[in-house]
Amino acid sequence: MNDHLGRKINITSNIIKREVTNIDSILLSEEISGANGRILVYISKSDSPVYQKDIEKRFGITKATASSIITLMEKKELVERIKNDSDARLRQIVLTAKGVQYSNSIVEGIIKLENKIKEGFSDDEVELLNSFLERIINNLSKGDNHD
Repeated sequence: MNDHLGRKINITSNIIKREVTNIDSILLSEEISGANGRILVYISKSDSPVYQKDIEKRFGITKATASSIITLMEKKELVERIKNDSDARLRQIVLTAKGVQYSNSIVEGIIKLENKIKEGFSDDEVELLNSFLERIINNLSKGDNHD
């Protein structure tokens, strides 16, 4: 065991980031940013209505940043803001048909990447790897308030 775990984890992380970038650029023809893609998937997977404050909290961004991202996504016809009947100040963020299409493409690309990562591993090994990675994350996050 001459090689350091941190180095291998870093290499793995860099390769995964490169693969995700490939998903974004190939599937989305660079029409939307990675941040837009993550927001689309977040909205599509949410079990409850999504509002700007939810996006701010989920992605750790300011109100102004969230507002400008959502406005740009509206211009690209990826999302729309819908009035809330019970509170006129709130606008629910919903995907347009185009937004749903992009979200589905991103999820499909992520599933393919996940399958590529798990290739050659048994279900038990994947579960074990997940538990090891969680432990590493927990070890490195002790005393860290970035969650």
